[in-house]
Amino acid sequence: MSRKTIYFPHSLLIFAILLAALLVAVALIFVGAVSVAFSDVGFTPFTILLLLVCTFLGSAINIPVLKLKTAVPSSGKST
Repeated sequence: MSRKTIYFPHSLLIFAILLAALLVAVALIFVGAVSVAFSDVGFTPFTILLLLVCTFLGSAINIPVLKLKTAVPSSGKST
């Protein structure tokens, strides 16, 4: 028997559905915890929603802040 063999007791479809449900549950818990924290500070529900949407959209944008120079120049070949 190969050491790379992995036994799945369920089909991959069931595994994918359970994984998606887990991700949705974690996201809902995160959003709920953040909204409770912001409401305790005094933000309105609309402001909390706006902050969360802007945070999620802003996380997709990568703005380089700094460019570092390397000490060893890259030859362009992978080793």
